Amino acid sequence: MNQDKQGARPAPNVPAWLTKPPEPGWRWRVIGITALIFGVAGGLLAWRMNGNAENNVIYTLGLAMLMPAYFTIPRTKTLRMWQGSLAGVLGGIIVMVVLFLFFTPQFWPSRIPIFVAFGGYVPGVVAWSWVMTWLTQKTEKRRAEMEERRLRREANAERDKKKSGVRLDASGKPIRVHRYNNKRGKR
Repeated sequence: MNQDKQGARPAPNVPAWLTKPPEPGWRWRVIGITALIFGVAGGLLAWRMNGNAENNVIYTLGLAMLMPAYFTIPRTKTLRMWQGSLAGVLGGIIVMVVLFLFFTPQFWPSRIPIFVAFGGYVPGVVAWSWVMTWLTQKTEKRRAEMEERRLRREANAERDKKKSGVRLDASGKPIRVHRYNNKRGKR
């Protein structure tokens, strides 16, 4: 990420919550905030879309149930799949609460297909959370390998620099040494 030249602390323009690694355990705040954002957005989008109320909810319910897992899983360390699934299911519940509470006349007659769609999306959310967990773990493993290779490469460069016969003066600049080529036939 953005780090200054010492590499010890993040640059001052980056918020700490972006650079701090996630802690183990349930991340209730992350789950709640992402579910709330996508749930309210899905409900408002279903209300503002033109067309059949059932179709609008089915499309936006998928958005509100699948996207929270995408944002929750990388920010967790333990039980990633279940935290992503919970965020997705909670997002779907919030969509239905928003629609049935604020836009009752438009969506209450379609409640049975909406509940069926919700039940159909739940296994999809669990599967999507599993895929996102697998991708996140694979990405983190690859990042760790790349960081290890970079550190090894830097260590080798430091070692090679120390092994090279370059002598330095008091100010740290290399001393130029002029040698003649003593090989025969080259003058």
